Amino acid sequence: MNYLKKNITLILIISQIFGLYGGMLQAPRLLAILFLPLLIQDLNKKLIKGKEYLLFFFSFIMYCVLSMLFLTFNNDQSLKEFAYALINFIIFVEIVNFSKYISLNKLINGWVIFVLLSIPIAIIEINFNLHFSNSKFGDDTVLGGVGTLRKYAAITFGNYNLYNHLLAISFPFILAKLKFISNKLFQTFYILFIFAIVWVVLTNASRGTMLCLLISTVIYIIFYSSKSISKTIMYTFISIIASVAGYIYVMNNAAFSYLKTRIEQKGLEDNSRKEMINVGIDMFIDSKFLGVGAGNFSDTANKMTNNPILVPHNLFIELLSQYGIVVFFTFLLLLFKIFNPKRIFKKREIPNYILLGSLLVMPLAFTINSVYLNNPYMWIWLASLYCISSFYKTTTKNVN
Repeated sequence: MNYLKKNITLILIISQIFGLYGGMLQAPRLLAILFLPLLIQDLNKKLIKGKEYLLFFFSFIMYCVLSMLFLTFNNDQSLKEFAYALINFIIFVEIVNFSKYISLNKLINGWVIFVLLSIPIAIIEINFNLHFSNSKFGDDTVLGGVGTLRKYAAITFGNYNLYNHLLAISFPFILAKLKFISNKLFQTFYILFIFAIVWVVLTNASRGTMLCLLISTVIYIIFYSSKSISKTIMYTFISIIASVAGYIYVMNNAAFSYLKTRIEQKGLEDNSRKEMINVGIDMFIDSKFLGVGAGNFSDTANKMTNNPILVPHNLFIELLSQYGIVVFFTFLLLLFKIFNPKRIFKKREIPNYILLGSLLVMPLAFTINSVYLNNPYMWIWLASLYCISSFYKTTTKNVN
């Protein structure tokens, strides 16, 4: 039982690999429910002092209850929002509570293992055009009026945008792991692994994810541009984007052409998504800053626009438009607790790089997909960052 307790945080992070399979009982949710008795038995009383996240989840869950009673257009959806909020709260607390048994290195390993398990599947999807049963996209698309085979990797997430999003928020953890690898051979294999991640993102033709990876890499180079990092590693990262882009252009021209076409046609913006952001802001204002209610975004948007995309595609708009200014403010307090600038810019330490990289990636990464609040992945990510911000220092004891 003690062995299980010591690995619950890792298990929850790695369980993301099962993606959307299980529906409401996706792997992280199911495991969180199963681990609940252990959490009650092992709950760290110091966690009760975590005012920021308790304040946020209390206001978040209470607003879901009020929505069901007074604001809902769809009772089933509001009930789901309430259930998801409770489970996500449990996931968050379990990761934070059981992180006391693991080092920073092991926490990072959880994210590395998750991505490492996904990349071989993604490579098979791309090269052999084989996709899981929950895939939401076809394989064909049109480039310049000519039909072509659309290569992509969504693994178990159905939507390749969700997989892209997870790669984007995982990348600071992936890069941070390099600081723990001293063996030259392991470094070589690990850099090949990073190349594979970039290749998958380029093949998926995700502009936002590409920028997230680039931001994480540039911040990593700047953060460790002192003598503390090998020049070989630094120059390797500088060459990653150019090398992989060249490889994609030569070996996988269809995917590169699709990316090029998307950028030429849309640049780095998407008019449909931009419109939904404006709709979300209008909802917030029309509701007198109180929000339209948990789970009511699509029903409200349907009355305000003819846009077929009835989701905000933006975490902050999703929260602000549905939950209003009070819940949004408590969320900002939680983010400030995690990304405290006094902590991030104090020293060039591994935890601080992860926090800074994640902070700069966050505004872009949370526009790649949609419906962030219900999914457990965002809360696993935030809980991991909360652990790093609150508990980990760069010392021999808890880093290795």
